[in-house]
Amino acid sequence: MESLATKRAKRFTWDDKRFQEEIRTKLEHIYNLQADDLLGFARERLGSRLESLDGYLKELDSKQLQDALRASLLLFTVSREQMVPREMQLDCLHSMAARKNSMVNASTGSGKTIAMLLPILLEPEGISLVISPLKQLQTNQVTEFAFFGIATAAINSDTPQERHAEEFWARVRQGDFPIIIVSPESFGPFEGGRQMPRFASMLSDNYLRYGSRISRVFVDEAHFIYTSGVLLHGAQPSRRAYGKLGDAIRLRLPKNTPVQALSGTLPQHIKWVIQATLHFGPVHTWDFIKYTSNRSNITYVFWEVMGSLNTFENLNFIFPLAHGAKILIYFDDINQVAAATTYLQSFLSQEDRIRGVVREYHSEMSDEYRRRVYQEFSCPDGNTRVLLTMSACAVGVDISNVTIVIQWGVCCNIPDWRQRGGRVARSPGIQGLYITFVESWVKGKVPPDEIDGDPDTPLVSPLPDKAASKHQRVGSAMIKLVKNTSLCVRDFLAAYFDDTTLERTLCTNMWCCDRHPANPIDYSRWFTGSRLTVPPPAARRVNPSDRRDPKRPEGERKHPQTNF
Repeated sequence: MESLATKRAKRFTWDDKRFQEEIRTKLEHIYNLQADDLLGFARERLGSRLESLDGYLKELDSKQLQDALRASLLLFTVSREQMVPREMQLDCLHSMAARKNSMVNASTGSGKTIAMLLPILLEPEGISLVISPLKQLQTNQVTEFAFFGIATAAINSDTPQERHAEEFWARVRQGDFPIIIVSPESFGPFEGGRQMPRFASMLSDNYLRYGSRISRVFVDEAHFIYTSGVLLHGAQPSRRAYGKLGDAIRLRLPKNTPVQALSGTLPQHIKWVIQATLHFGPVHTWDFIKYTSNRSNITYVFWEVMGSLNTFENLNFIFPLAHGAKILIYFDDINQVAAATTYLQSFLSQEDRIRGVVREYHSEMSDEYRRRVYQEFSCPDGNTRVLLTMSACAVGVDISNVTIVIQWGVCCNIPDWRQRGGRVARSPGIQGLYITFVESWVKGKVPPDEIDGDPDTPLVSPLPDKAASKHQRVGSAMIKLVKNTSLCVRDFLAAYFDDTTLERTLCTNMWCCDRHPANPIDYSRWFTGSRLTVPPPAARRVNPSDRRDPKRPEGERKHPQTNF
């Protein structure tokens, strides 16, 4: 009969079978280590990497210390000796190992994927459920977990439900995937549909008892519960499944299944909604793991739009593209994405147009096109240098070499604005620039009073209907951030996120934001073009004919679909 250590080691798989056997042997040894041997072996294997955690490790009890050392050794092994955990990630591990519900607040790019990985490394025999909002994020997570040897399946609206996919569903039932990544809609017909998704049916099948095999649940990008799942100021939720997520988890999974909600955007008002939705109970019964929300390597600037949001001359400054520059531009109007792409492509040579130096990325594009463009943009030596997109690339997407993020027009709330800016400078050593273009009408608005402690209370509350204009939807906090030009952006964000950590205003760039006139920003660090400071004689207008570039193959477009 195989030992537990052997069974655990066999849960890890890689395509290179020789490498797989070598790593499995090391993992089995780590699983077999006794408590008295762990510290000595960890010091021998991890060396100076472990020394950086010495102060943290001394504060742990004996069980936590054993878990931390074993998890550190396991991560070091499956990462090809590249990684050891951070304190935040070990805190997440301890909470999950104690089978407590928890909420994790840590900045974008802080390593929440590894936080989810550690308890799986420690006890891989169960099945871990990751609830993830967007298909592109799910695809990225499948790839990330596979690097560490964890077979992972993503289940969303693209997953075949029919019998011809029976081989895939058989593997799911058999527990071949230690990690299952699902959208919240996979738990039930929440959007008015009558047919139960196949995964929800599996969880509810008393004979199959698949739900009883779920060891733990991670709710990634948990702020979606607030931003998409509940009635907000009269606006109906865009994804009702998020608002019913706590009910679905408690209905379809064993009573004591621990749930960990993770996000880089957890101000108090969002935290309260998540707590209630996931049925976490009184605050003393669950853990709140709070680290700084600050990203120290981002420089924040706000530029007034010259003309209107149809005046794409405001974007001329990005050309000629600086060496190594990679630029991500966010829009809230799909027509503007297409029109701006066509405009910016007019600056390129025919060769660079064909190479796809400037590309658009959104839900109207085909799956194959989006896969190819995302790969070209995320690859350090890929052809695509400027990507124009919408919400599909706004959360959890880890493209390490983005140097500039541009928000085309203010966001209606701080969480969306912060998540988009969080895509910049995600690699150590990179200095990122986050530019927000501000419509002239915003500065003339008076911030509304907050309702129920919500700093993102919109200008008009309750909102009249789902089609409410941006002039009605923009929130109090965003208006205050734009108008209060004497307040440092980091000071504002620290107050918004109730961030009291020592790192809350730390800036490792030469320039913090454009609110410090004594330290003017040298933009040549990021781009070589000139910023537009007066409206051009004839403002560029969005023309319906701009929705398709005549040079773009028809196969790149398809009927709109969901991103989840």
